[in-house]
Amino acid sequence: VQCDGLSGQCPCKENFMGLRCDQCEENKYRDGYECPTCPACYREVQKRVNHYRWDLNTLQDAVSTLNSSQTLQSLKEDKQLTSELDLLARNLNNLKIDLEQKGLISRNTSDYNQQDVELRNSTTDLENRYRKLEQKLPDLI
Repeated sequence: VQCDGLSGQCPCKENFMGLRCDQCEENKYRDGYECPTCPACYREVQKRVNHYRWDLNTLQDAVSTLNSSQTLQSLKEDKQLTSELDLLARNLNNLKIDLEQKGLISRNTSDYNQQDVELRNSTTDLENRYRKLEQKLPDLI
């Protein structure tokens, strides 16, 4: 049996694969010089393998989307928005302090304080999400 001069691919017997026909096809196992079909119980393993392949394809699509310049631009815009929200939160807090000091609002501002806490928590959550994306992005590219 002679192998292809350009690709190096050898003609394989049934159930064999690889350039030199030294591997069994999927759902086959090596038994001496043969590659018989795996037992029926292997079907459950194969179902899981196919599920993982589907998950891998989904992940590859997500990475491809992240690699698009439009997505990178969106991440930059999100970072800018997060910075602007932080500045806004600081300015609102400073305004509240100034108004309290001048007696224009009472110190009993629990509703405002609660909203301030919620805004800060939302901002922190957005920052954390952005930082995670920013950290994972180089690994995905």
